[in-house]
Amino acid sequence: MQLTYRGTQYNIAPAFTTTVDSGMTATYRGVNYSVMKSNAVATLPTKALKYRGVVIGEPEASFFPAPGAMTA
Repeated sequence: MQLTYRGTQYNIAPAFTTTVDSGMTATYRGVNYSVMKSNAVATLPTKALKYRGVVIGEPEASFFPAPGAMTA
């Protein structure tokens, strides 16, 4: 699918997943519907992002240190 935002064009491939009926029903604004459950977890591609020179989105770039990493 090709999208355009402010003159920049993007090509995306939507992630499709299969669903099954979970056996539960819910009500929204007086209308009953069956709740669907996903068979598989859709994973998004990971990217190393940088904001003001700090790499975010990677475990080693976490703000909080791992337990036991700090010594007094």
